[in-house]
Amino acid sequence: MRATHQTMQDTEAGADVPFLRDDEPKEDSSPDFCNSRIESSRDSITRLSFWPYLCGILLIILLMESSYLLATSITHDNQSTELAYLQPHIKTHEVRFSGAIRATPDGNGLYVPEPALDNKGRRYTGQPSPEVDAAWHDLVYGRYVRFTDSEVDWLNNDPDLPPLLSLTPSPRNPLIPEQGFYGGPDMLHSLHCINGLRKHLHMDYYGPSMSGRKKEYQDLHIDHCLEQLRQAVLCHGDMTPVTLKPVRNESGDVWAYLGETERVHVCRDGGELGRVWRERGEREGRIEAE
Repeated sequence: MRATHQTMQDTEAGADVPFLRDDEPKEDSSPDFCNSRIESSRDSITRLSFWPYLCGILLIILLMESSYLLATSITHDNQSTELAYLQPHIKTHEVRFSGAIRATPDGNGLYVPEPALDNKGRRYTGQPSPEVDAAWHDLVYGRYVRFTDSEVDWLNNDPDLPPLLSLTPSPRNPLIPEQGFYGGPDMLHSLHCINGLRKHLHMDYYGPSMSGRKKEYQDLHIDHCLEQLRQAVLCHGDMTPVTLKPVRNESGDVWAYLGETERVHVCRDGGELGRVWRERGEREGRIEAE
């Protein structure tokens, strides 16, 4: 019993315990394992050193892609609502607007030194004349073109509008070339409205040609066009800035502020789109009117 008790005491004291105590030196029994961990750490550090470069490259790619999408967004926005026939022809270009109002050199008057001109050098504004009318005629004429069957099906998918109605040639409708469904781009309709507003500014010139319309219908058309243009401007949302410039007279007093509208805009090439649409009308049928 005493011998057994002594052995247990020695065991509890650590004499028979085969493990080293904390205060005794430990022999390194796994040098390969430690070395492998060191090498692994070095590899990790090497890999980590490449991350800033990799992240930088990815960031540059993302920025380039974002810039491209922003630059082309005006081309691709809302194309699900636009005529598929014209979508391949939608291109953007830079245009410096003309027709800005400027002050005379002495500051006492205003004028427009650079009125907008068409490709034949004709004005769209100013006093009415056969040349001005011809410029507008070429811009909006033949805007209602005969739709294809697939276009009619697409248009009739609008759940909030009734199906399209076919137009039929008759003595009362001599401008309709053949039976079918007709329409055109909203851009040309807005231009038609602008031309109508222009004519109402010069009723002394255009009044006789409108004498067959009731005054209430003329006013109704003007209100419609104002609302059409309001919605069109908000829809396109051009964010190119217009800056203000003070106009001083000879005394140095500011008597007006002019909006400097002659800046460069990124625009769809509406002239080209109108040309493509009119050419289709010549081939497939259109209403011969503005």
